[in-house]
Amino acid sequence: MLERYTVPVGPLACNCTILADSATGEAVVVDPGAQIELIVHRLMQRGWKLTAILITHAHIDHIGGAAELKSRTGAPVWFNPRDRALAAMLAEQAMWIGVPPPPAVALDSELTREAKLMLGAHRLQVLETPGHTEGSVCLYL
Repeated sequence: MLERYTVPVGPLACNCTILADSATGEAVVVDPGAQIELIVHRLMQRGWKLTAILITHAHIDHIGGAAELKSRTGAPVWFNPRDRALAAMLAEQAMWIGVPPPPAVALDSELTREAKLMLGAHRLQVLETPGHTEGSVCLYL
């Protein structure tokens, strides 16, 4: 069974979602834009082990906390490589909305339709949906 925890984070209230497989305790975090302490607390509270940080697109409200979350958990960061240029502009994006710039984040794995993403026995299918950004993706369970 999959468990889901969604919380709006950051000044733009981006929905950050934790998906966890209750049988294995494995979890993924989708779009950790900010407030990483809250996310880490929930993971620890439930005893979930973070296996991946998934970014649906590289706007700051979706990716801004990814480097900190990776630093705190060791989980790899996945996003579509077509958003690399946008991910490299976090300082500029922060300036646009008047927040401090977050640390730069490296791409560990490519979130493309060929990605093999498993959460316990559940497969997360990546649907590439360019438009909002070049590298926008949706996740289908």
